[in-house]
Amino acid sequence: MMKRFDMRVSLAVCFAVMALGAVAQADTYVIGSGELSCGRLIFAASGVDPGKYRTMNTADGLFVNEHVQYQEWLMGFVTGFNSAHADLAQQIETIDLAGMDLWMRDWCNKHPTQPIFEGAIAFIDEMRTNAAAARR
Repeated sequence: MMKRFDMRVSLAVCFAVMALGAVAQADTYVIGSGELSCGRLIFAASGVDPGKYRTMNTADGLFVNEHVQYQEWLMGFVTGFNSAHADLAQQIETIDLAGMDLWMRDWCNKHPTQPIFEGAIAFIDEMRTNAAAARR
């Protein structure tokens, strides 16, 4: 029986492996918004409710606030991590976008010069630690 190849899963796994490599190796190449500074995330989030984004209609079409790119990158990062961990006990599952957004804003306020991906790694570490403590 042939299985259908799903490119999305493969990309998510590759992304998660790259992200996990960032923990062990300081010189990791990060793709996308995660390489930018937390200061940029904080600036883009100004005046935007957690888990939301602002839109603007113009003559050229509908535009969204820059903050949405950070939210989408973070959701992809967590999804990639989960795809790389078949063991459900290690996956991040009990957080919504608003909760992750608030957590990242707090972390980035404390570390404005650090890249966003370092905050994403810290987020995953904390969520896994909290989940492990809840299972005890």
